[in-house]
Amino acid sequence: NNYYKGCGQRLPLTAYPYMHIYNNYYDGSGGFYTNSYAIGARYGAYTLVVENNKFMSSISTALKASTKASGKCYTSGNSGDSGDLATTKTKPFEVPYAYSPVSAADLADTLATVTGTGTLVLK
Repeated sequence: NNYYKGCGQRLPLTAYPYMHIYNNYYDGSGGFYTNSYAIGARYGAYTLVVENNKFMSSISTALKASTKASGKCYTSGNSGDSGDLATTKTKPFEVPYAYSPVSAADLADTLATVTGTGTLVLK
C-alpha cells in the first residue's frame, strides 16, 4: 500500500527473507536511475509473494535478481510486471494475516486517498 514516485530501485531489496509485497504503485518517472527496477533480490535465497502491484512503464524491470540470488517468487494480479525472477504457480508460503488486496487497475485512485501527508490520523 505504498506509492513510489521518482524512485527506481530497491523497493524493496531482499536477501534471504520471506516477504509479502502487495498493492504498491511504482512510478519511476522523474527519477535519476537509468536501469530502474522495483523489487530486487540479492545474495542467496528469496521467498516472495508479489500481488496486485502496478508497475508503470517508467520502471524497466519489475522483478530483478542478481547473479547470486535464487529462490521462489509467486506473482498474481500485477500490472506491468516483467523481470528475471523465476516465478512459481503456487505461493511458497501462506501469508499469516488477513488482507484484502485492491486490483492493480484501481491502485492509483485508491492510494490517492490513503497515502501522503495528512492522510493518516493516529488515535
